[in-house]
Amino acid sequence: MSSTDWGELIGIDRSTASRLLRGERKFSTTHVRKTAAALGIEPSHLI
Repeated sequence: MSSTDWGELIGIDRSTASRLLRGERKFSTTHVRKTAAALGIEPSHLI
């Protein structure tokens, strides 16, 4: 999955998704919750 795909999945733009994945920005609890929901897993599995 590309950063663009992931960003679209959780409702953020491509550049923000790319910065998060490169470690240039920190993940928020919202990012974690939305990603977990999209993957059908508990947020704790991503932490």
